[in-house]
This record gives sequence, structure tokens and C-alpha cells, in this order.
Amino acid sequence: MNKVLEQKLAYFRSEVEKAGEELRDVPLPELTEEAFGLFETNGNRLIYENLYFPRRKQLAVFGLLSIWYGREADVRKLEAVLREICRERCWALPAHVSRKEKDWEITVDLFASETAQALSEIAALLGDRLSEEIRNLVKEEVTRRIFDSYMSRPLGGWNWESYENNWVAVCAGSIGSAAMHLLNDQPEKQKRILDRVLETMPRYLDSIMEDGTCPEGILYFTYGMTYFTGFAEQMYRFSGGKVNLMDNPKVERAARFQQACYFDSGLTVSFSDGSQRDRYRLGLTCYLASLYPGVELPAISSAMNLDDDSCYRFMALLRDDAWVRTYGESVKAPSEDGAAGRDQWLTVLPAAQWAVGKGDRGTGFAVKGGHNDEPHNHNDIGTFLYLAGRDMFLTDLGGGEYTKDYFSDKRYGILNNRSLGHSLPLADGKEQLAGRAYCADAFHAEEETVKQENGEQHWAKTEVSFGGAYEEGLFEKVLRSLRFCRETGQLQAEDRFWLKHAKTVTENLVTQYEPQMEGNGFSLRGQDGVLRIRVEEPADFKVEKETFSNHQGQEEVLYRIQWLLKTEDGKAESRFTADWEPAR
Repeated sequence: MNKVLEQKLAYFRSEVEKAGEELRDVPLPELTEEAFGLFETNGNRLIYENLYFPRRKQLAVFGLLSIWYGREADVRKLEAVLREICRERCWALPAHVSRKEKDWEITVDLFASETAQALSEIAALLGDRLSEEIRNLVKEEVTRRIFDSYMSRPLGGWNWESYENNWVAVCAGSIGSAAMHLLNDQPEKQKRILDRVLETMPRYLDSIMEDGTCPEGILYFTYGMTYFTGFAEQMYRFSGGKVNLMDNPKVERAARFQQACYFDSGLTVSFSDGSQRDRYRLGLTCYLASLYPGVELPAISSAMNLDDDSCYRFMALLRDDAWVRTYGESVKAPSEDGAAGRDQWLTVLPAAQWAVGKGDRGTGFAVKGGHNDEPHNHNDIGTFLYLAGRDMFLTDLGGGEYTKDYFSDKRYGILNNRSLGHSLPLADGKEQLAGRAYCADAFHAEEETVKQENGEQHWAKTEVSFGGAYEEGLFEKVLRSLRFCRETGQLQAEDRFWLKHAKTVTENLVTQYEPQMEGNGFSLRGQDGVLRIRVEEPADFKVEKETFSNHQGQEEVLYRIQWLLKTEDGKAESRFTADWEPAR
């Protein structure tokens, strides 16, 4: 195994060891009725989850330590944690529970399923190193809360069985994994559960677009694919090679989606409920790279550490060690940082209508089309982002704090999700609308080579037509053209508008860096340099400052830079250029 992977594995194990020492005498946080009920009363999720997930951290940490080393002290602490988790009233999270239902305590949601998977795998791998009492307790509680609850309803009886998103992979994959671990003494029951899981799993693949894109965003690609792949690998071994879910061209295309979303600095494409600073699963990526040619590991600095997953998912954590050890010899070593000079610098995902370009100087851009009824949708057709080094200058905020309102009819009043929180124009002050009908009507991206006296320049040329994303009758057409230079990092933008009933058009660029006005433009100063944006037409700029809650519930600042366009004969145009100057 190469040195980079060896060092990462050593660091990961040292993290788990350190956490074990810190948590050894720490009691599990108490799950209170007051905290559970907050979602019902005011929509808050984080207070209860900040009690729930530290309990799962102890489960993961002492599960890993016990499996790796088998030390008596770790096993005894693990048994205490297992006992407490088996005593929890409900394994599901309040946001996924309706207490109007009779048996709400045994709701089968994402986190109840994950808990069952973790308990089952830990119990199976440790065997009689755990006391008979604990092994029996685990089997009893997983059977009562998950197996029996799951099978008490007909196929489709759980809403998530008909979803086309990560829920199918996580819930069904966890249940199938748990059944393979715990029900070998009940083959008929085990077969019924596995048959149902296998019938359900294709719906997860239906959520993946034909070009391999996960429209929910890179964060959800990691989540769903971890559980799909974890179950698939176990099922392959369990069936003696007869069931191979990974032998599927769509899965292979999906495996290459992740690398398109990572820039050299570690920043990531944050469309939908993604993140600007996502981290990838090293174990999952090593496994996928061992199966499919062309799958690359992003920079090792972007791989997850123990605390980067605040949910402490055991399925993933165990494989961040085991799969790297098993498959690390067969994959190309990741770099410490980025991989400049790559052959493929422009990735076009035609089904999703995404284009992602990565420049030679650490610059990058991404643009999307699509429609406004995507999974974890934002009203964001035609939006784009621009980055240089560690600075996401023109941004997509990604996912906000998950509350009851976030998944209700109030969703598009939240800045992260509405088009006002994206670099998108306004028509008569109006934003884009939600729904499948509000979409891009054309999307095209290609590489263009321009000969210069001193060589060639390579440009990514993209066009998105998205007048149909707005209220009917405002526009005849909106065409956004972007050109990004691989060598210099320059971005050239042109927006053209054909108005129907709209009277005004306002440009709207969003950034988290305070703009400094400079003539007919402005500059954004970041960690690694300055981005200067020059507007071609005379503009009267207005800067609006607003706060929002990020996915962790922390308050952040956004600046909107707006200017009104001149309209003439039912048309309007806007052109601006972005140039990055690295710090000296």
C-alpha cells in the first residue's frame, strides 16, 4: 500500500484511540422527552440530534476499538453503550416520526435502520467476545424494532420504499445488512427480508441520472452510495457471487460522479443541499476505484476524518479502515493536495445539465440547468459558482439548517433554497418558481481551443436558456453564456434577456466576501488572492447583506450585489468579467 494511504489509516486509528480515551468515562447524553418534542412545537431538530448523535459516536468508537484490538476495557464499555442504546424509547429521529400513529416508537427511518445495521454488524464481528446477555438483547431489539416492524407492512407500506433518493439505499441497505448478520439461524425469515430489500433497491438507482449524477448533491451521493455499496458487497459474498448489484453500468457512471465535484483546494460543488467543503469516504472510494477504471481518489486532505461525519455512521467508518486495507493496493494513490495538469479538466453531465471546469491555477467554475423539482431542490436554474484556491468567491450556499419549515411549503422562503440566494437575475423583482415545469429549456457545454501567439488557450463554453424558470409571461427567453479559461482562470459572463411582460431586469450575484467597489465593478478579497469583477455596461450597484443558518445551524453572512439593467425594445443585456489575482 502506498505511503499516503498508510499514513491516513494510521491517523484514522489514532483519532479513534484518542476519542476512546476521552469518552471512556463519559456517560451517554440523556435523550429527554422535552428535547424530542421540540420538533413538534417549534420545528427545531438540532437540539435533540445533539444528544442523539454523541451516543452513536460512542457506539462507533468503542465498536471499532473492540473489533480492531479486542481489549477487555473497550469491550466492557461497548457493552454498556449497547445496553443503553437498546433501552432507547425510539431509534428514529423526531422529524421522521408521527406520534399520532399507534406504534410510533418503532418507526423505521434512516437512523433507526442505521442503528440496527451498526448493532448487528458489531455483534456479528465480535461474537462471543460480547456477553450472551448483550448478544441476545441486540438481536431482540433489532428484531422487534426493525425486522418485525419492517415486515408488518406490505411492500410499499413504508413511504420511503417508493422514494427515488438516498432513503432507499440507507434504509433497505441497512436492514438487509442487519438480516445477513443476525438471522442466519432463521433462513426463511432472512430470505423474505432480503428478497424485499432486493426488490426495493433499484429505486435508489432510479434516483441516479443516466450520466451518473446524484441531483441531491455530493453530500447525498456519499450517503446513499455508502449504504448501497456496503449492502451490495455483503450480498455478493452472502450469495456466493450470484447477486452482484455493482455489475451495473449506471453504478459505474455514478462512481465517477464524485471526482467531478472536488476541486484541487478541497472545495466542492455545492448545488442542491450539498456543501462547499464536503469530504469523501476513503473506504467507499477505494472500493469503487478497485471495481471501475477511471475512478479517481480526490486529494487525501479531502478524505473524511472521524468527526467529519456528525452522525458517526458505523457502516462507513468500519469500511474507511477495512476497505482501504483490502483495496488500497489496487488503486492509484491520491495526492496530498490537488491534481493539477489533469487530462480531463472539463466535465459535462448532460442528463443533469451540469458543467464543472477546473483550471491550472487552482481556479474553477460550475454551472447548472435542470429543473426546480429536483431532490433536495433549490430554485437555482442557471446558477453558477466561481472559486480560486480556498475561496468560493461566487457561491452556492448548499444546504441550510434542517428544520420543519425547511421541508414544508415554507422552503422557498429560506435563503439557501430560493433563487435570491443564488447568482440569478430577477424579473420585476421576482424570483424563479418551484416545480417541474420551471426549468432550463436548453443547456450546452463544450471545450473550445483558441490559438494564441504564445500557444493555445482552452476555454469551457457553456450556455443555459432558462426563461422558463420564471413566472409565465415575464420572459420570452433568458440566455446565460459563460466562458472559463483553463490557463488564466478568467470567467466571461454574458446574460441576454428577451422580455415579454417584465418591465425590469436586475442582475444578482451572491458572495460571502464583503465587496469593495472599484469603478464599474468590485473586488472580493479572499485567503489566496483577490477576484476583480468588471461590468461592461455602466452600473449603479446595490449591496445587500443578509444572514442565514448553515447546515450545522451556525449563522453566516451573504452579500448580494445587484444592478438594474437598461432595457430597450424589449431586450436587455449584461456582460461582466472575473479575473483572479493570486496573493504574492
